[in-house]
Amino acid sequence: MRCIPFVFAVFLGFLPIVPALAQTPKTHDDAQALRKRLEEERLKIRSLEQKKRTLEQTIDSEKQSLKRYDRILRDYQYNLKEAQKVIDAADSEVQQITERSQTWESFYRKCVRAASSHSFLLTAEPFSRRLQRNAIQEAGEDIARALFRNVQTEQPRLQELLTVIQDKRELQERILNRYMPVDLSAKETKEQRIGEKVEEAEKTNSDYQERLLSIEELQRQLTAWEDRIAEINRKRMLEEKKKREEQAHLLAERKKREEQQRLLAQQPAKVNPQNPAEKKISAPKENAPPPESSPAVSSGRPFSQQQGNLPWPAKGAVIRPFGEYAYPQSNITMKSPGIDVRVQAGTPIKAVAEGEVLYAGDIPGFGQTVILAHEGNYLTVYGRVAETVSVNQSVSAGQVIGKAMGMENQTDYHFEIRQGKTALNPLQWLSR
Repeated sequence: MRCIPFVFAVFLGFLPIVPALAQTPKTHDDAQALRKRLEEERLKIRSLEQKKRTLEQTIDSEKQSLKRYDRILRDYQYNLKEAQKVIDAADSEVQQITERSQTWESFYRKCVRAASSHSFLLTAEPFSRRLQRNAIQEAGEDIARALFRNVQTEQPRLQELLTVIQDKRELQERILNRYMPVDLSAKETKEQRIGEKVEEAEKTNSDYQERLLSIEELQRQLTAWEDRIAEINRKRMLEEKKKREEQAHLLAERKKREEQQRLLAQQPAKVNPQNPAEKKISAPKENAPPPESSPAVSSGRPFSQQQGNLPWPAKGAVIRPFGEYAYPQSNITMKSPGIDVRVQAGTPIKAVAEGEVLYAGDIPGFGQTVILAHEGNYLTVYGRVAETVSVNQSVSAGQVIGKAMGMENQTDYHFEIRQGKTALNPLQWLSR
């Protein structure tokens, strides 16, 4: 029965490593699950990369095709103008011929009347007078015949010009009513297709960026789990070493007691030695290592949580909305990536959230512009603002970054919110 304490102690010697060994399978399973998810995300991002390339190639191809339609339509415009030039020149020449013919016809009728008025003879008229009358009559007839020939000579050219005018007008009619509508419709369809592909490409790129962030986060988690597994393995090795040392110590203690019992058994029976008290063998107590907490995952996107609560850069009336709107002067539909706000010139413009100055300078169409970068791939854009900050400068929410520019009392500034390349409606993010 003396072996029982030893066996009990040896059993207790395994206890310190049980918690670590119990954690290892679950930790390995969690790490393996992370590896599987990471591989799935990598497969998805490779698929998105291929889709991006395909969309970019399709958009380039469609734009080349669109350029061909532009050339065709320019050719139509050119042919219409050239046909109109020919028609205008032919009309001018027809008018000249018509005016000449009318003049000749009028003169012809006068000559005929003159010749007719001298065609009768008076018996009592002197011979010289009759000769004069005959000469006038013959001259009138000669002139009339010459005028008639001139009029007839102009007729083929007149008919040729009228045919040219008719042909050119028929060409214009075909271009305007047959050819151009077909190509214009095809061009509009092509432009719509390009727009759809561009939207799809932007969405694909947004998904791609999200996958990249997801992969980075999974990689961080996997690294943390692998570090934890390595730490558990290190602790297990240390505990196994300690267990071996304790087992060796217990084995030495047992041999020592057995040697003492053998020596006592060899003493004479009359001697009543005191039995040495057995030392209570107690198992070394070790507290199991406290469970380690898994690495915290921070969202890292405080900007995204402020939708509907962002302060205004400067309060004012919105004079141009986000998205599509009708341009008042021409009623043409335009598209705005942000809003324009009417304020007093010199009004301080403030940052709507904490961020870093990504750009501060002139942008064509916007004037002096400040762009702030925020966590979560968000950007805020402040146009027509005389900046008071510089690139790479960190700014806090509500900090003045510039003033509204303008030569008169009232002016307006431009404001956008973007996530990557996607423009968001600022009115859905700003506080009411």
